[in-house]
Amino acid sequence: MFARAGSDGYSLIGEVKNRKAKFTVKEAKAFKRKAEELMRLEKTGKAVLFVFSAGGFYKNTLEYLEKNSVAWTDDRQWLEREY
Repeated sequence: MFARAGSDGYSLIGEVKNRKAKFTVKEAKAFKRKAEELMRLEKTGKAVLFVFSAGGFYKNTLEYLEKNSVAWTDDRQWLEREY
């Protein structure tokens, strides 16, 4: 997912995995590479990266995401909220 922000804001770049399998470090690294390439191509100045994984995350994946400043959640309510 990509949402471009105005000139002073943060764009949002995210990945959603609505499955039973846990999100892996390999997937996290691939997402980060794709997000960095998207930022380069779209010339986004600032961006917030996030991952939703319904199946959760491995401990080492959470460590990688935290180290690389990627927000994450496995809270299904995030997808089910009505506004």
